[in-house]
Amino acid sequence: MELFQASHQWRNRPADERFTSLIDMQEHFDRIRAESRQCVSSTRRIEARPIELEGFEIVADKVGGPVNPTHHAFGQLAQPAKAPAY
Repeated sequence: MELFQASHQWRNRPADERFTSLIDMQEHFDRIRAESRQCVSSTRRIEARPIELEGFEIVADKVGGPVNPTHHAFGQLAQPAKAPAY
């Protein structure tokens, strides 16, 4: 039963979450780690700018361009605005 559930969950995941081996998964996360960086900015220096037909992008002053915060960082950013983080 559990093997069937694992197979079902794997099959229904998006392509970027589906790995055929642990080596493939490690390479994927190593690549993400190499491309990531940490930036600490004051919430007063962060802007949400509208993007036509796509919603918005978050721009931090120290980075100068759009940032893609983690789920945790986005939740922290939503708290002062009293907005839901989902």
